[in-house]
Amino acid sequence: MNKDLGPSAAILSARVHQTEITNVNKKPIRIVKKEERCRARKMANAAPTIIPTEQETARTMTKTVTGWIREFKDKSGAETGKLLAVFEKLPRPNEA
Repeated sequence: MNKDLGPSAAILSARVHQTEITNVNKKPIRIVKKEERCRARKMANAAPTIIPTEQETARTMTKTVTGWIREFKDKSGAETGKLLAVFEKLPRPNEA
């Protein structure tokens, strides 16, 4: 110890040394940041996600594709109807 600083320096030095020894014996400290804490709370409060089975996934895909086909048929049917109406109004070259 440095005797020039007096007895208070020796006591302070002993306390620092003692603190170092006691900290070695404790468990490691885990630092939790504020963002992580908020994210953990949100995950705990959120509804659990339900993972669909393969059969449910296949059904969903089938419904989607069926909807696309139905839309395509409706569009093409409507367009065909419009074109037939236009062609009916045009004069036919054979009958003129």
